[in-house]
Amino acid sequence: MKKLIYAIMMLAGLQGMAQTKNLLNNDRITITGIVPDSMINPINKAPYITFYDNYNSEDPSSREIIPLKITNGKFEVTITPHNQFGYFDVGGGMFRSITNDEFLIERGDSILITISNLNTVAFSGKGSQMLNYQNWAGKYIWSDKKVWGPKDKMEDIMNYDKQRAVRFMAVTMNVLNKDTTLGSQVKNVLRLNTASSISKQYLNGILSPSNFSDSTYYRKVKEEVNFLITQQNGFLVSDPTLLQNFFMYIQYLFELNKAIAMIKARSDKSSAQVVYNNIKLEYDGLLRDKVLPYCFLTMLKRNPDIISNLPEALSLVKDSIGQRILKQVALAKSSGARAYNFLLETLDKRQIKLSDFKGKLIVLETYYNGCLPCRELAAHMEPIAEHYKNEKNLVFISMDAIARDYTNFEKGAKSGKYGSKQAIYTWTSGMGQIHPLLLYYQYNSFPNLLVIDKNGNIISSNPEKPLDDESTKKFISMINQNL
Repeated sequence: MKKLIYAIMMLAGLQGMAQTKNLLNNDRITITGIVPDSMINPINKAPYITFYDNYNSEDPSSREIIPLKITNGKFEVTITPHNQFGYFDVGGGMFRSITNDEFLIERGDSILITISNLNTVAFSGKGSQMLNYQNWAGKYIWSDKKVWGPKDKMEDIMNYDKQRAVRFMAVTMNVLNKDTTLGSQVKNVLRLNTASSISKQYLNGILSPSNFSDSTYYRKVKEEVNFLITQQNGFLVSDPTLLQNFFMYIQYLFELNKAIAMIKARSDKSSAQVVYNNIKLEYDGLLRDKVLPYCFLTMLKRNPDIISNLPEALSLVKDSIGQRILKQVALAKSSGARAYNFLLETLDKRQIKLSDFKGKLIVLETYYNGCLPCRELAAHMEPIAEHYKNEKNLVFISMDAIARDYTNFEKGAKSGKYGSKQAIYTWTSGMGQIHPLLLYYQYNSFPNLLVIDKNGNIISSNPEKPLDDESTKKFISMINQNL
């Protein structure tokens, strides 16, 4: 395991890397795709390229959506980046990469993507070596994943995952070190993204809160996580150029701090306050400016109380991107803030907007056809909606956030598996996850609940979901207090 840590620390310790020079030429990125007939329908389910100048998977507002139009088996898009590096994906992340299925790309690259099927894609042209590596490494580090059974010992699982991570680290670093076509700066970005992705996978593999009652396992995993975070904190990256492009590193640091909180609590429900305090105290400068906003974007979903730390975080974070994210969180997540003036299409093809419901309390639920957690929430929301069926000042709205065509929206709405009988079923008119309402509230996973008061102000954009008796009582109490 020391080899694994040493490799990560050596990569993270590249403090002296030359800063990016101001680029005088606004070099564009060109992406061309060759698409066989068999892949036209899969791509048309999400016919766009997503480009991030400053990649953050939890911040939908940081992305640019570029529509794809396939003509004679070919598409072409041109992107004007603002920074030296950016990230992109095709069709909402169809192809494997080391960074959540997004690919690092450099200003001035001109890429040809030859798509064979969902598992086979090849890149050629300027910048292609970097993309081919990411595709290969992304598939490689998810290979050899062993399925464990209830009788397997956690000690054996930890040993296997450790050996697997060390092997992956050695192989990927060796490939990058031998490559003579990539520049040193590109290699540094790829090295730390790769190392962080492998390390994050290793951490998640050994962390099993359901086994915390096993004192031997708990002691060993506690020692391992403490070792990981102690070593990582001793070699923190501070170079601005690196931090702007190492999202996987930011994600890994957050996961480490979350793991510490889970172990302290001896529970799978890590304390958002402990995670926030760890990040605030352990990091400073641009590194803290990157990790803190990610902490809020991630933990608000399950720990809405962390919003109380937002004023302090806004005073600590100086980076303009981090400030923008936190201010958007304050705008969209804070109780009492003005709700977004949405415009949605209903099942009977009417247009409805927020102002149509002035004087009424709104409970808006997001879902998509095929979402199992959405079905679970709907099953608990149905009796609540039934309870209020005669309440004229309360409106339930169910919004399909993913459907790309009316037929799929209609199928889900009429299935009886989502929303409630009392709900007004709506959809994004094919915009999917780039709909302004979803971007405004930073909803990028589902389901979500949004409660708006009679004056059009947010009561909560992330209330505790009523999935058991206690949370249901809280949800009903919130409605009653605002009727």
